[in-house]
Amino acid sequence: WTRQEIIGIVEAHGGYDGVSKDLSQFVQPANWDDLLAQLKERNAIVLTGPSGTGKTTAAKALIATLREENAGMTHVKIEGGPERLRDDKTIGSVVFEIEDPWGRYRAEPGSLPWNDALNEFLGSASPDRMFVITSRSDVIKSANLTSLDQRFVGELLAGHYRASDRGRLFDLRLGGLPRSEQVSALKYRSTVIKNLTLPLELDRFFGALGLGPDGDESEATYMNRCIDDARKQSIESALVLAINGQEIWEGAAVLWALLKARKKLTFN
Repeated sequence: WTRQEIIGIVEAHGGYDGVSKDLSQFVQPANWDDLLAQLKERNAIVLTGPSGTGKTTAAKALIATLREENAGMTHVKIEGGPERLRDDKTIGSVVFEIEDPWGRYRAEPGSLPWNDALNEFLGSASPDRMFVITSRSDVIKSANLTSLDQRFVGELLAGHYRASDRGRLFDLRLGGLPRSEQVSALKYRSTVIKNLTLPLELDRFFGALGLGPDGDESEATYMNRCIDDARKQSIESALVLAINGQEIWEGAAVLWALLKARKKLTFN
């Protein structure tokens, strides 16, 4: 067997190879040490911030760091309501990952039980029972979560990514482009780093580059268009741009109509 075959079987059965994939493409924000120290001190963190700051990736990196230091720790991702966490029977040291418990884009009515349950879970945190929770700050606000113990809250903001951090993000993503696009991107590296301040914006930039220029578009027009598209702040706007660009709006329109007509279906 090759090493990769063995690792694949180990991972398929819930094992861990001790080398985190989450860390290989991760660039630590400026407040990384503070976030990690807060998690270790409180045994739990609620990572918040605006859209696009890399909260989910940072959460996975925090979890990966914990598991690098504690090879016996199990990672459990909780999906659904708080009853899923109460019903969990994992034995031994465990870190629970709870991503967007109140909803990804807005507070969903069915997620409000988390309001009453969250402090209960945070209060039960210990070195053998840790929690890493992520949520957009505007979603938490709309959920009216006034009782959250602020000692558990950690913020990830655009200002936590310095120019050098964004440069490393740029360089990591550059290798995924065709050779010709890499040459063009490198010419505009400093412009991109100056104008794009969020990890999500850099992801969008390289996503747009991967599609190539439109027709006879010049290199300068092409690069500036990709930068402008990447600066669109809302995820919803990015989705609209992608749907229009691929001319697949009919399916999106039908899906939207179904969601509006059937109130029991959530936009999440």
